[in-house]
Amino acid sequence: MYGYESLNDGNYYTSLDYNEAKEASIVKYKFETGDKVETIVEEKDLVVAGTDEKIQIESYSFNSDESKILFSVTRERIYRYSALEDFYVYDLKTKKLKKITNEPAMYANFSTDGNKIAYIRNNNLFYYDLNNEKEIQITTDGKRNFIINGASDWVYEEEFVLKESYIWSPSGDKIAFYRFDESKVKEYTYITYER
Repeated sequence: MYGYESLNDGNYYTSLDYNEAKEASIVKYKFETGDKVETIVEEKDLVVAGTDEKIQIESYSFNSDESKILFSVTRERIYRYSALEDFYVYDLKTKKLKKITNEPAMYANFSTDGNKIAYIRNNNLFYYDLNNEKEIQITTDGKRNFIINGASDWVYEEEFVLKESYIWSPSGDKIAFYRFDESKVKEYTYITYER
């Protein structure tokens, strides 16, 4: 099922609710009754700390202890599932929103320990350390139409719905990832006709 995220205790879930002005909120519900328990965050409160930049909620995910929420805002669609996005982290304790990517990236995910966020930019794998607020680049050989690190190529995305091609270790201190070498794949012109 799509459209909701189960919380750790298994008794509650969250989903996006919209008001009459079409502003979204993340709302907590009880599985057993379907009753609304609380509003976790409203879109109108999502302003990047120290700026006037507001974001709209498109998608979200919680870290492992449910103290932070990762938001993505689409900049540009690529294929059916992939897109270049900006990523933001909202701290539920401090009520502060921080932008973690200065350039568009893809496929951001919290580490299993909830302290880091990995993502792909320019065919290279990066992670952002939430504790020291630093970005670390893992791979450096990524190149369009040659080497893809941590993301899949079009065929895997389209035919197998394999999008992000990396996974955090259980401890959250390592990442395993696929490296696609397309350097010997020829480029072809594909013409489409529309009526």
